[in-house]
Amino acid sequence: GNLMTTRLIRIVKGFFLSLILLALIGGASIAGLMLWGVTIDLGFLKSGVERSAESVLERQVSIGGPVTLEFSTWPALDIQGLEIGNDGSGSTPLFLSAGRARVQLGIFPLLKGTIEIAELIVEDIVLNLEQNENGAANWEFGSGTVEPDHRAPQPDTQSDSDGKTPFLSFNGIHKLSLNNITLNYRDAALGKTFEFRLDQMQGKAPAGKPVEINFLGLVQDYSYDLSFSGDSLEHLRNVAERAWSYSLKGEVVGKQVAVSGDLVGQGGDPQANLSFAVDDIDVGLILDHLGLVEGLEASTGSMEFKLALKGASMNEIVQQSSLSF
Repeated sequence: GNLMTTRLIRIVKGFFLSLILLALIGGASIAGLMLWGVTIDLGFLKSGVERSAESVLERQVSIGGPVTLEFSTWPALDIQGLEIGNDGSGSTPLFLSAGRARVQLGIFPLLKGTIEIAELIVEDIVLNLEQNENGAANWEFGSGTVEPDHRAPQPDTQSDSDGKTPFLSFNGIHKLSLNNITLNYRDAALGKTFEFRLDQMQGKAPAGKPVEINFLGLVQDYSYDLSFSGDSLEHLRNVAERAWSYSLKGEVVGKQVAVSGDLVGQGGDPQANLSFAVDDIDVGLILDHLGLVEGLEASTGSMEFKLALKGASMNEIVQQSSLSF
């Protein structure tokens, strides 16, 4: 009896020692991968991701390029050749075309329930936004014509309306880089189409520190080269309780501009308040070129403007915003 008991104890000890040894080896292997960095090809997951995205968005989704994961303490996901189809009423076949998107997150902040982005790179993007005569927008998903794939995992519909603290919170971004971005906006109620081109944007918004962004490009055919600075992201999240202040400086169409203002969120849609001064600007020519006003002859010597922007669409912004000088 004692011999059998001794053997059983040895077997149990050996079993648990083996488990501990395997756990140590596995942990050491994962730690080594995280420290040295290993790139993993995730191409085998593309079809599943496409089906899941189509189920959620109810739009055609395809990933034509490679998908890789750089495994480390700050893992990076790199996706190339992403396309999202437009809804049935769109004037173009694609809602979004993305050449490349790369995001790098911190694992240890994520374990604490915080999303901290070390690097976000987006390149070669074309985004087509549209609103019809009734104000329905093509960026409101879930009303498309694509039948969802019921084999794909269904999204969790539970909301945070119960007042509980969200499981994850966004803490900041250390490096933001956007290159060759084109935004097309069509408002059927106005009968106008606008093109915004962002050639380059570099910025950062670390936790507890101001948002800083430098960007240059074109609005219609008008060039801009601007620097933006705003309060921290924490203040922006609480805009309903406290105004979020910002400033914008730089050059637009060869003219120096300086804008200051704040974003307030009390009572309905957020409202952006701006004050700025302009020198020797042909206002009529600009409004005519944007397609908002035709035949207006107006120019400025040196004037200060105050603008309050409010509305959920370009048509509402035109109707609800106010300008004083």
